[in-house]
Amino acid sequence: IFRNKKLVHHTLKEVTEPLYVVLHVNPRTTYAGDSTQVDVTLVNEGVLEGVCEFSFKVTTPSGQVAHEEQKSLVARGWVQPLDSVTVALPEEEGYYHATATLTKDGKKVAETTQTFLVLNSESHLPAGAFTVLDPENNINSWLNKMKLNWGDFQFTDGPNSATVLVANMKHPSGYYDIYDKLRQLSQMVQNGATAIFLEGNFNELMYLFLRFVIGHTDGRGGLGGNFHYVKSHPVFEGLPSGCLMDWEYANVWARETMKETCIANLNPEIIVGIVAAGTDPSTWHTDMLVTRQGKGRVLLSKLELGSNLGQDPVADRIVLNMLRWGKNS
Repeated sequence: IFRNKKLVHHTLKEVTEPLYVVLHVNPRTTYAGDSTQVDVTLVNEGVLEGVCEFSFKVTTPSGQVAHEEQKSLVARGWVQPLDSVTVALPEEEGYYHATATLTKDGKKVAETTQTFLVLNSESHLPAGAFTVLDPENNINSWLNKMKLNWGDFQFTDGPNSATVLVANMKHPSGYYDIYDKLRQLSQMVQNGATAIFLEGNFNELMYLFLRFVIGHTDGRGGLGGNFHYVKSHPVFEGLPSGCLMDWEYANVWARETMKETCIANLNPEIIVGIVAAGTDPSTWHTDMLVTRQGKGRVLLSKLELGSNLGQDPVADRIVLNMLRWGKNS
């Protein structure tokens, strides 16, 4: 109704052409200095036959060639694997482009480009020390691997500027086991500290911590679908923001989210939310928010970060950004 171009229509038209080169980059988000696998397949519905020239190239964000190869092949009908390439990646960070081109008698007959994201795990590291509350030892090994300046949670009284990271907990009622520490952390936040909570059972956690129950609902949606959006915020520095979540967030999007009606009284700053499709256009939920408590701040996140640390560079970057944000009052 806004007369905007339907980009999905043009994509559908492209991928259903009778002659199409398919690119699969796996993983599509990876670490600088690591490698990724690119599989190239030709879909040829009786359009092309005989000897053709195939070229494949990967370029960095600055336009440097990271990988390149060429070869001749005989085009066959229907589905034909063309290449499977392991691409070694340099240290440059950003969006890379993998391009496969097919030519016949010197004329380009098919070409496809796919972008993928490379992040440097050593960039965006937080400066200075912070403390961690991780009773199940879910993220300690990742913190050590990243060589971060962290220590176990310790209560400090009086004016406070500490940043405390509370790890995800796999046991749904595990927060009751650390009740005393949560109350201590709540007092520190009132005095100016910043508490960052990774995904967990916020029903029990927030009752203990904020004396306020935060209900959950399914973030996956149904027939109508849920649309997760990311606002521009320091937590997403170096990642797509001001947009709907796309393939970059494939591993970390919130399968479980916070109900709108349960957080309104927190006067939240919503960073990641959901617009739910359906009959009620006002239906929305929250995946990540910041609420001020006393002189301090609390960040609650339902993104699946803890289980993906050390495996998905996007999860690493978000948590590192959280810590950098926490240390900047």
